[in-house]
Amino acid sequence: NIFLLDKKILAENILKKFPHAREAAVVKHLPQQVNILVDEREPFAVFCESEGKCFFIDEMGIIFEETQEMEGKMIIKKDIAKEAILGGNSVSKDIMEAISRIKNELEKNFQIHVAQVLINDLLIFKTSEGWAVYVDPTASMNAQITKLNVVLRDEIPLATRKGIQYIYLQYKDKAYYK
Repeated sequence: NIFLLDKKILAENILKKFPHAREAAVVKHLPQQVNILVDEREPFAVFCESEGKCFFIDEMGIIFEETQEMEGKMIIKKDIAKEAILGGNSVSKDIMEAISRIKNELEKNFQIHVAQVLINDLLIFKTSEGWAVYVDPTASMNAQITKLNVVLRDEIPLATRKGIQYIYLQYKDKAYYK
């Protein structure tokens, strides 16, 4: 019966049952029509557990589909062994935002792609050029991004950039690289 249908409960059940759904809206059109509108999650990266199972993860840190497809995708790994649950938040929104900002800065300003991110006390970005960037997720992301931009633009010329091993951004006043 359309009159007994609870739109809010139906929308919540859709989100619980279908991890691909980011948002669901139910609209009643009396006397006998119900429209269900679903907004799907888009893969931001591939999230891999320590046991080797991998999932698509969206920009909010929600995993939503098991996958073996990793070629050309950024891979996010987490040191802490916690079983991933489809539709569950495997990486906090703040960490995902930090990952997105660093990834976008490297791609937009320097055409450097992030191949992998390891999450532990630090965020360790492995670039397509073979070197790493160490970021402190608890410190100011704006300051660390500024240091990254200055180091890559002013201190490490493009010709020698592929020869470096790492850039440490987590120290307060300076960025170190080798």
